Amino acid sequence: MNSIRLGTPWFYDRYLLNVHPWELRLKSNSVVFNECNMWVQVWNVPLHRMSGDVGRKIGQALGGTIDVAIPGNGSKEG
Repeated sequence: MNSIRLGTPWFYDRYLLNVHPWELRLKSNSVVFNECNMWVQVWNVPLHRMSGDVGRKIGQALGGTIDVAIPGNGSKEG
């Protein structure tokens, strides 16, 4: 179950499926799904703009940033 939960969000038939661990005595109407972490890939960023700072600014514009991945091997993908 942890690998499923850590791999969220999932999409099924183009719909978002957000998994929440079930707890004893948990009422279904008490679970709030107001956040969902997502991995985002941004294409066509100019090479001179590929930096952690620019990645964080883009993430903040989308609602927040957990991590920014910039490749260390000189690749243009990250």
